[in-house]
Amino acid sequence: MIVSDVDVVILNYRTSELALQAAESAAREGADSICIVDNGSGDGSAARLLKSSAGFARVLPLSRNLGFAAGNNRGAGCTSRQLVLFMNADAELQPGSLKAMLRPFDDPAVGAVGPSLYFPDGREQGSAGLFPTPWRLTTALLHLDFFAERWGCPLLASNDFRRSGAYHGPVECLYGPCLLVRKAAFDSVGGFDETFFLYLDETDFFLRLRSAGWVFFRAADSHVIHHGGQSAKGIPVQSLVFMQQSRSIYGAKHFSRTARFYVAFISIIGNLFRLLIRFFSADERARYWAALGWWLGWTESPDPRKALHG
Repeated sequence: MIVSDVDVVILNYRTSELALQAAESAAREGADSICIVDNGSGDGSAARLLKSSAGFARVLPLSRNLGFAAGNNRGAGCTSRQLVLFMNADAELQPGSLKAMLRPFDDPAVGAVGPSLYFPDGREQGSAGLFPTPWRLTTALLHLDFFAERWGCPLLASNDFRRSGAYHGPVECLYGPCLLVRKAAFDSVGGFDETFFLYLDETDFFLRLRSAGWVFFRAADSHVIHHGGQSAKGIPVQSLVFMQQSRSIYGAKHFSRTARFYVAFISIIGNLFRLLIRFFSADERARYWAALGWWLGWTESPDPRKALHG
């Protein structure tokens, strides 16, 4: 595979400056087919992007915010090449990163490749994940996964801490800020499930890809800066409620009825646990109160599409 086999899709929601940086980083890597999807930002982002990216990127303005899954699906609908590079607006390719992600596709079984992710200050981020199970959700919600890496105990891990850093090879799942996906694999599972608005959409996508026989690869020699959570930081309460909603949707798709009841129970316990920790600020406590309320019925879904799930 070569760079000319890649279509780039960048999803923007009210982060037009970062989206432009993402597009410029892709262009510097040799990408010549770049589409920025403005996900109904409503803040003038689409107009700014149309003006600033003229000549090296297209802009696809959506009339309303459709969420991560649907926004990326709309972008993918404009692609025709063998590979699609999905980038969050807050991701930035580093020199040589795109070519490094291309190499694993020499194996026809590889459906997607992810880079190693870094904060702007050079600290490493997690880039390989594990599929959620009731036990893994328990370790995360009760903070047991804090001890997983410290003690070297994978049983307590909710994330794949062993496949980070210099690890180069197959992984169970990849994180969504920057993903190079084989278009045939994407089409084979119908793209991202638009039932999800935010969070766990890529995890569900990879679980379905794995069921279809595709494998995934982490390219350690591909470095991408991920600023992290830029679209969600302006809606801290809603973003945590979205996580609860997505966890419920994911469970409804992939867990047994008993497991779904257990996940709801442990989510309630996990949010109560955080509410009882006194060092949390009032703002943090408000977030967890809203998250608890989603499971117990007093918090409505913040999904702007007004689709209630769970």
